Amino acid sequence: MIIGICDDDRGDRACIREICEAAAQENKSICTFIEFESARDYWESEHKVDLLILETKMPEMTGIELKNKMQELHDRTMIIFVSNHVEMMPLAFGIHVYGFVDTNKSHRIKYAFQLIQTATQQYAFSFSQIDPAIIIL
Repeated sequence: MIIGICDDDRGDRACIREICEAAAQENKSICTFIEFESARDYWESEHKVDLLILETKMPEMTGIELKNKMQELHDRTMIIFVSNHVEMMPLAFGIHVYGFVDTNKSHRIKYAFQLIQTATQQYAFSFSQIDPAIIIL
């Protein structure tokens, strides 16, 4: 599973990565991490991820704008928002959005861990449902 962490704050990216690594280890999942300093960096990148962890407010392009662009293209990337801008929560939800973690709350690490665990389990489950007879290489 490839997890993208998109936040303009380096310290927040490091914290999010630690939580992701712990959740992946708990699920016995193998994950690769790619960090992005902005939503625009992700949008312009050639990297595609299975799970994108997004800050809502960033310069140039917000996480909400990125989510909207991805949905217009029917992108199936799972998204989890991690932000202290709770006022943006109603705009954050949409197709393939698994949750919104308020970074101002003391329980945020446990909640983020649970969301990431759910996303990695869903990813693993989706591949276990593939009929090997229809795979074309």
